[in-house]
Amino acid sequence: SFFYERKPSNSAEQALTKLKSKAEKELCITIAFNTPWTIELLIDSWHHYCNETPLLVADNSNRHEASGDIRKICNAKNITYIKLPKNPVKHPSRSHGLALNWTWRNIVVNLEHLERVGFIDHDCYPIKQCSPNYQSSALAYGIIKSSWIEENNAKNLWAGYMFFQQKSATRLQ
Repeated sequence: SFFYERKPSNSAEQALTKLKSKAEKELCITIAFNTPWTIELLIDSWHHYCNETPLLVADNSNRHEASGDIRKICNAKNITYIKLPKNPVKHPSRSHGLALNWTWRNIVVNLEHLERVGFIDHDCYPIKQCSPNYQSSALAYGIIKSSWIEENNAKNLWAGYMFFQQKSATRLQ
């Protein structure tokens, strides 16, 4: 994770400039992976039901054609797009985790105006009007899952639906 998070992305600076110029207080991020149609459906649903919260697509695809299609969809629908650096991990969950960490360290922490940030799976579609970024004072919000270490009763947030108070969460690093 340490070395991957330091890999550059050709599109990150352009995306950061765009996000900084908008100075939004909320942002929701989805990690795309090889399925342009899911991204198109998510964006269409997002525009219809969650239009008050900007969406960022961070593309973790390992197929060049899929990445090109996802980029075109994002450009056509005015969604900020980042092509993540080539992910060295083949395991889907670990690859997704590295993509989340890269996005947090290279995008989220560089947006000083951001108050709340969320991550949503690329196939998790809103079906009614909502603002996915919560308004509570809690540090984090999402779907709580039991940890694989069951004997210590640990819990974690599901990476497909989790939201944070950005400034508080960044201080924890």
